[in-house]
Amino acid sequence: MPRRAAIALFAGVLALTAARAETILNRGNLAEPGTLDPAQQTLVGEYEIMSDLFMGLMQISPQGLPIPGAAESWSVSADGRTTTFKLREGLVWSDGVKLTAEDFVFTFRRALDPKTRSPLAGMVYKIKNGAAVNAGKLPLSALGVSAPDARTFVVELGEPSPVLSWLLTQPVLWPVPRHVIAKHPTDWTKPGILVSNGPYVLKEWRPHDHVTLVKNPRFFEAAKVKIDTVNYYPIDDVAAAVKRFRAGELDLNMDFPPQDAARLKQILPKGSVLTSTNFRIVYLAVNHLKPPFNDVRVRRAVSLAIDREVLTGQILRLGEVPNTSLMPVGLPGFTQGAPDFAAWPMAKRREEATRLLAAAGYSAARPLKFEFDIVAGLTQKRVAVAIADMLKSVGIAVELRAEDTPVHYGRLRVRDFTMGTVSWLQVPDPEFYTYLLLTSSTEENYGGYSNPKFDAKHAEAARTVDMKKRMALFREADQIALNDAAQIPLYTSVNRSLVAPYVKGWEENPLAEHPTRWMWLEKK
Repeated sequence: MPRRAAIALFAGVLALTAARAETILNRGNLAEPGTLDPAQQTLVGEYEIMSDLFMGLMQISPQGLPIPGAAESWSVSADGRTTTFKLREGLVWSDGVKLTAEDFVFTFRRALDPKTRSPLAGMVYKIKNGAAVNAGKLPLSALGVSAPDARTFVVELGEPSPVLSWLLTQPVLWPVPRHVIAKHPTDWTKPGILVSNGPYVLKEWRPHDHVTLVKNPRFFEAAKVKIDTVNYYPIDDVAAAVKRFRAGELDLNMDFPPQDAARLKQILPKGSVLTSTNFRIVYLAVNHLKPPFNDVRVRRAVSLAIDREVLTGQILRLGEVPNTSLMPVGLPGFTQGAPDFAAWPMAKRREEATRLLAAAGYSAARPLKFEFDIVAGLTQKRVAVAIADMLKSVGIAVELRAEDTPVHYGRLRVRDFTMGTVSWLQVPDPEFYTYLLLTSSTEENYGGYSNPKFDAKHAEAARTVDMKKRMALFREADQIALNDAAQIPLYTSVNRSLVAPYVKGWEENPLAEHPTRWMWLEKK
């Protein structure tokens, strides 16, 4: 063979090999997932994986906006109560079984079935008869969903709502395979059994080590999915995640210690260290059902004693914003409420906190003491230690208890706590934040706060379509909770991410959502 021909053949073989090479993305995950069942999802580390496995009627774009998903189009009735969705033609599950509108009927009913005990079922009570079905007062068949034919899915609401498209991006309403659940009701999410409709399928799940997903060849846009395999590594310790990123073991990680930002920008490739604003609130949940926080004076004293400007300006220092509202700073169209002491100097606030504690029966001879639950991690500990010092200045002694993310939130959910940190990121509408304090939100209302006036104001606002009036009503609900010191807001957070320069398609957005299907790799 002539030398030139041999070179050409060799080059062709290399090109063919490169074209067939498996593309692998290694992602650091914030925590070990507790579940891969969309109806049970509550943690960010679960959401990231599930958003690669499942696709609802709507999905989130790279920019963090709702766009068509399994539904290609829809129409809304004149009264705004009924929305008719048309599914994309030819949709199938990853095992080849046809996906139909009946799968969505099954999913919605399952989400509100009291036997499912979905933690976020309350978010979808706006579907006709949703609350009554979830309470077991009406049969599943009474829920306002139907499937006139295989590609038509109808959703009826109790009242018109301007946030239905956002609601449909919630995991609790992502379709699940009824044909698989019928055969494997308790273990359908295990590797080898799990069937999904998204861009990826589950290959392997080794607890506390990794979750591996591979490309779903039956996904409706499989040809546009450029990454073949994605490995999720659960890493609670962000310092350890940084080391693995520097070593090339991770291509991206959605957190890093904020105090290391300047150093990381110096030692990592340009553009690897990313920060941007988001809609995540960080607050302290307090247990209203037992002393000391069943006393509003104590709740108010703790809130008074915390210097939020110190937390954001001296501890975090990456653009986090002090927050005194239930809502994140910057929520579109919303003007935050504030407690009456928001503008007081800290000396006056500490003085008032001390007075309130004395009125509640606490003193130097009988100091207030309780456990303060946090998520394990360097950043969380630094913030918690600062808060503990602030509380100490008014005579409150706290003992820190740090646990892994699933354990921490599991403890809060069963109300086995006194005070604990919470992080909550949702879509940009107040309805998804006041939800946290509704009497009916038994799973996410960690402290058991209950005020009929707050519940009524939330309900009035949620059914109001006029956005100006809607926001004004939610501000009234916000103020009711602030006056009750229902929870103790701390700050609005920021996105902190490490992304290798060769990872393309990553776009910063306020929802911090980055499904793998939008990404590709350009390694030299």
